[in-house]
Amino acid sequence: MDNLERDNYGENVNVEPFVPELYFIIHNISKRNNVRSLLKSALAFGVHTILVAGQRNFDFEPHDDVECNVEGARSTAGDLPRGPVRDAVRRGSLRILRYRKFSELVEAASAPPLNARVVAVEIVDDAVALDDTDAHLENIFRGTAEICGRRRNVALLMGNEGTGLSDRQLDLCRKSGGVVATIPQYGGGTASLNVNVAACVVLQRFVQWRDAEVGIIEMGKVMTIDGMTEKMI
Repeated sequence: MDNLERDNYGENVNVEPFVPELYFIIHNISKRNNVRSLLKSALAFGVHTILVAGQRNFDFEPHDDVECNVEGARSTAGDLPRGPVRDAVRRGSLRILRYRKFSELVEAASAPPLNARVVAVEIVDDAVALDDTDAHLENIFRGTAEICGRRRNVALLMGNEGTGLSDRQLDLCRKSGGVVATIPQYGGGTASLNVNVAACVVLQRFVQWRDAEVGIIEMGKVMTIDGMTEKMI
């Protein structure tokens, strides 16, 4: 990756490598255990923004834990998992943005300030295989890196546990500049993976691609694919 750009006088100047941010979309996930697992996985892979469409029966507020009383009253702790996820929401290091409709979410995700390309994971004929092929990963996670001069982040969308993503949902993603990806299977064990398992596969591949593509920025040094470059702080 070339980290040089030209200034107004045509001279090459050093610029920070663009590190795409990863967002995670929760929509039409039926089971609470799956929602909680997805939140944990997203946080574990460095997601700082969760986009939620619908899910009206789910409470994503970071409530304090409430013990059950002698009459057996249930906890009002909500649907955020106890521990790191709830703590991150309280601190503000993990934000949850809610939208009434899926179409509103996709529109917001693809526009400023989020500027994200929606990567929908589904088993369809035109899906790009999420394998180790560099061209495939580039197509999935970068695609058109700049639209109208905007660099793109990535918003990951998983489907419902039983029905997956509908044709309408996939069309909305494509029309917004998104892409449909699929996880290759190498045996006949199952028709589809558990939604959280599938999400972890895609999250891991994104992190690996991002680190290899733009490098690792750490401790005042920039590691790029061209080698180590000292950066003064």
